[in-house]
Amino acid sequence: MESKKETKITLTDIKKQFIEDRLSELPYRVRVFVSTSAYQNPKNYNNLRAGSINALIEATDSDISFLNGGIRAVAMNISIRFLLPVDDAANADGDFSFIDRFRDELSNVFTDTNTIVLEKDDKHFIGAVSVGLPMGGELLQRQGIGKSFEYTCYIQIAFLENAINSSDVKFYLGDDVDNNYPIPYTTYSISRKNTLTANLYSTTTNGVSQVFAENSTFGVDIAMPAVTSGVIGQAVYNFLTRNASANQSYTLTMERNGAKTTEQVIFGEVIENGSGTENVSWQISLVPYIEAEDEEG
Repeated sequence: MESKKETKITLTDIKKQFIEDRLSELPYRVRVFVSTSAYQNPKNYNNLRAGSINALIEATDSDISFLNGGIRAVAMNISIRFLLPVDDAANADGDFSFIDRFRDELSNVFTDTNTIVLEKDDKHFIGAVSVGLPMGGELLQRQGIGKSFEYTCYIQIAFLENAINSSDVKFYLGDDVDNNYPIPYTTYSISRKNTLTANLYSTTTNGVSQVFAENSTFGVDIAMPAVTSGVIGQAVYNFLTRNASANQSYTLTMERNGAKTTEQVIFGEVIENGSGTENVSWQISLVPYIEAEDEEG
């Protein structure tokens, strides 16, 4: 019997499908390598058009586990070391302009990244990425390189086979589908609960009866920072200050991996939290809404 092929995610996979893609946004040519690659001598660093910056990827820690069903979960801590030869002289403040520019640009390409998607052996891996700001080392005279400076980025990656990442789930609230505002949530939960009724005519064992669902309830609970802009900010403020009807309804659009569904909702509950000098936060409960039928006289 042919054994099932085991999929292994390597540093080379992360380099090719994530690191190099992000670094391609830099206005420099960065040569990324693992320990088996050869160092390339950079030239003409300061004109930013020739030569290349060398970057070394290393795994500082990793943890691989299998969930029930054989799904692989991977967590890795990665460091990327960038070696910058310094050819120019320091300015009046003792700073090197090229080093400062590189640090700022490197920060920009990584800090706007929070997910990673990898494809291998026809399998789909998705997860979360946490990147620290570049940390500077020492300006040294290195053998074979000359005067140079080193920056190090630390990246934490956790991914799961065939997972759904929270960043792929989005909510929008508005007066209608075409006039809505994204909800900047920090956490959310979607629930649907059945109202069950025991079938009195079914056969029971030790008093355990069969049941059927008469109906169900649906709700979306969202935690988010308090904001003053957009439909969501005004809607929550009006509800809290009683400047809007308890039955003021809105269109909630829920998006997951590009697929959208809509629901007409009202606020079930809104809680505002504040403490000391911290930013104010909201806990919002949204429930489906339907207009009450008029009673016949």
